[in-house]
Amino acid sequence: MIVELANTKERSIKPNKLDCLKCGVCCYFPYANKKIIAKLIARGIVVGEDGWCIYYDKIKKCTIHNKRPFVCENYIAGSPNCLRMRKERLGITE
Repeated sequence: MIVELANTKERSIKPNKLDCLKCGVCCYFPYANKKIIAKLIARGIVVGEDGWCIYYDKIKKCTIHNKRPFVCENYIAGSPNCLRMRKERLGITE
């Protein structure tokens, strides 16, 4: 199965504290390969060429927050996984 990446515009990756609507680290998939992308699409997440969910905008942040996929809705801000991803993906240790 071939999965093509959607074209997207450049996004900022500098988050503000643990505010989900301003961080976006869980919307960033820098190591996504075609197999991972297929799994994300099955969960309602579409990743662009830059590794960001296509619904994440650097100014508006999550543009589908009120109608976000189940997997996003159940993600816990400040959880060990969240904090690990903030450190690994964005270099944030706060």
